[in-house]
Amino acid sequence: MSYINQEKYYTNNGVTPTNENWGSYQYVSLKDIITNFMLMYSGNHALVNNMSRYKVLFHAKRGIQELNYDAFKEIKSLQLTVYSDLRFVLPSDFVNWVRVSMFKDNTIFPLVENIQVQSALSYVQSATATFTYDSSGNVNTQASALDTARKDGKLNSIYLNQARMESVNIPPFNEDY
Repeated sequence: MSYINQEKYYTNNGVTPTNENWGSYQYVSLKDIITNFMLMYSGNHALVNNMSRYKVLFHAKRGIQELNYDAFKEIKSLQLTVYSDLRFVLPSDFVNWVRVSMFKDNTIFPLVENIQVQSALSYVQSATATFTYDSSGNVNTQASALDTARKDGKLNSIYLNQARMESVNIPPFNEDY
């Protein structure tokens, strides 16, 4: 269970600096788990006798990998609008990206996509690109309008030859970003 809610993660409750919690993980670190394990279960007449820390770390990481493969098959998708400052804060439980797309002229142009993901969750954003929160401090969410329209067949797809990338004016890559 996390020790701060989503509102505090994104806004730091208005306390400066407001970005203090961005990118921080809110759970017990692997270092703390390994240290506690080594203190409690290693040594003479203990569960693990004379095992090096790096071996315990290896097995702990392998255990986490197996849990992710078998038990945590949960993919959370998120639709965000990127405003003029061209940035947004990643959620606290972010692990890896799945798809980055551009929506223009009623067509979704996937820049890179994992086609196994079928739907996204949209965070409700204000006109100033900040998230809105419920009374518990969790981000308000709604079904992604883009994914709903895509599933209903109301959007063009470059994969079905319904639109061509040449018809979209994408600015050239700029290394200044």
